[in-house]
Amino acid sequence: MRRGQGREFARKPFHEAVKVYLEEREPHVSERTMQFEEERLGPLVKHFGEKPLLRFKAEDVSGYQKARLDVGVSGRTVNM
Repeated sequence: MRRGQGREFARKPFHEAVKVYLEEREPHVSERTMQFEEERLGPLVKHFGEKPLLRFKAEDVSGYQKARLDVGVSGRTVNM
């Protein structure tokens, strides 16, 4: 990563960072893996959408996990 790219990436909203991640990952994994990752990232994108990566805190992640568990999603699914 070139100098400054990390900071630039950290400013991206979560949904844009996910897009970049998936684009960079696609040439290296199977189609099924891409489908799986897109499915698993969907709820995260819905929850964190516009939040810039640099604003994430541990409480955000644990709050998301708790919210998912509270609506009946299995722990295994939340962990994926």
